[in-house]
Amino acid sequence: MRNTIIASYGTKSYQNFFNEYEKELKIEEISPKEMTFEEYKKYIYQKISELPIHPSNRNDFIAVQISDAGFRAMKADPEYEKWVLDTLQRDFMCYDPWGSSGKYVIHSFGASKEAYRGESWRMEEPDGKDRYNQKSKNSFWERKARRRKQLKEQYEKLLRKRLLEKKFYEKKIYERKLQQRKYETDVIENKITANQQSKEWYQKKQWKATTLYEESSIIEMPDTMNLMG
Repeated sequence: MRNTIIASYGTKSYQNFFNEYEKELKIEEISPKEMTFEEYKKYIYQKISELPIHPSNRNDFIAVQISDAGFRAMKADPEYEKWVLDTLQRDFMCYDPWGSSGKYVIHSFGASKEAYRGESWRMEEPDGKDRYNQKSKNSFWERKARRRKQLKEQYEKLLRKRLLEKKFYEKKIYERKLQQRKYETDVIENKITANQQSKEWYQKKQWKATTLYEESSIIEMPDTMNLMG
């Protein structure tokens, strides 16, 4: 069985991944030989993830494959473990004068130094990406990459939702402002109408009072005053 881990320019970010394991590995409290096989693999994954990578290799896709036999050999022999990590470190930190174009790199480790195989090719080579995807299929990094893609999609979905909620909120605020303006306009119009009605009522009352006054001022002359002599 072959195990694969893929490193990139930002390998230190892997630290967060290893903190997600239910059981944290206390490296200072337990030696590699005392670890279970699965604990040791996590330990090596962490070690590889902490290796720095030269800036000229930041565009590289790097797959590290270690067979179960290779892990057992590393666990049993600290010198072999050191050789594997040193081999990766030298390659990660090797200056690449054509690094801007990027390359695909595969490191394969077995139970001995003689079983090691390293290969790389430029990204612009025909079928370069397909070759890499095939060789690093179901790798540790690819699973993480899919997870990051899922998280990105979830984040974008949440962002779209937030934007819709913001637009909905802004629409509600706008509608409320329109309602407030309409209310204020109605209040003003009602005041104007009330003032006009009050003025008309006053004018009618004044006219009626004047009319009554004039009517009360007419003196009806007696019939006797109309007789001659």
